Amino acid sequence: MHKNTGNAAAMKRSNRKAILNLLFYKSMSKPELAHELKLTRASLGLHADELLASGIVVERGTGESGSGRKPMLLDINASHKHVACLYMSRSEAVIAITDLRGKVKARVMLPADSNPENEMGFIRDSWSELLESSGIDLDTLIYSTACVPGPVDIKSGVMLTPPGMEKWNQFPLGEELAKITGLKVLVENNAASLALAEMRFGLGRTYQNFLYIVVDSGIGGGMIMDGQLFKGSGGFSAEIGHTSIYMNGRWCPCGNNGCLERYACIPALLQDMFSPDEISSWGQVVDLAIQGDRTCVSVMEKEADYLSQALVNYVNLMEPEAIVFGGDLLHKPDLMAKLITERVSKRSITRRNIPVLPSAIAEDAHVLAAATIGINAFFG
Repeated sequence: MHKNTGNAAAMKRSNRKAILNLLFYKSMSKPELAHELKLTRASLGLHADELLASGIVVERGTGESGSGRKPMLLDINASHKHVACLYMSRSEAVIAITDLRGKVKARVMLPADSNPENEMGFIRDSWSELLESSGIDLDTLIYSTACVPGPVDIKSGVMLTPPGMEKWNQFPLGEELAKITGLKVLVENNAASLALAEMRFGLGRTYQNFLYIVVDSGIGGGMIMDGQLFKGSGGFSAEIGHTSIYMNGRWCPCGNNGCLERYACIPALLQDMFSPDEISSWGQVVDLAIQGDRTCVSVMEKEADYLSQALVNYVNLMEPEAIVFGGDLLHKPDLMAKLITERVSKRSITRRNIPVLPSAIAEDAHVLAAATIGINAFFG
């Protein structure tokens, strides 16, 4: 008897989760939901009525009907719950509150400090200001999330060895944020967070299986498989920046030799290819290459060589539908997309071309990525 009750409860949770995830992407009527989920209209109606009563779902407009009365469309009530999120990099930090569709209700820009105690002090001092300016009911806050440079132990919320942020090594960020916010804290590395945002709000609406690679002062990745972020057994999957492209190459603080990040992250690439007073950013390289500067064209080709060497290995192992890139490479990305696509297509074993595409999320990508950690946890 108890087992049957448990099974029924699990089935109810599964059906509600499926309804909410369908409505996250588009408004649908009860008949459409029943058809999509292969539920009876009576069963779907019960679930929908409970979700409407809870406030997470609302009626919004009417749908098409071949004849008779037009059905009401159901939609997610994005302001029903909210996420408090932190985005932090080596150069910037921001805390924000968003609704369930990632709309920012309030934000506070913070100084980026290499000292963890100072940064946590900035967050602590700004927390009340953030809550007050958001104007939300505090009971609607469901998670506090953090999007930070990896690698990260997502189970403990500890930042491990973020490159260029040595004082943050082994810092218990999740524990410290919980003390400030009083909320359950979810910590994720920036690349995986950006992959989640791409899945929910960007190219994930077209592709169910893709690799997201972010290239800036480091290199990270996030794997989306069957519409879900693949985390591996311990949460350390898709660390493509720490795959080796030279067996006896440069030593990496991760303990490996010849890591992609040691050659293809933007600071390493510029240091190898230019003197300090020549070029200081990837944007300059791209702008000059587009104008026909042969040196800068060759630098972009070198970067494409490095990245494609790791990406070909990934394609041959996983055969994704697409590869999506973000970070500094989003500056006028068409040429870089072309260079990487040519190399991956030429060298991978798959018989179909794997598109290499710039991220479809341009505005507020990092805040959205931080918020999506909590949004995805809520919708499951």
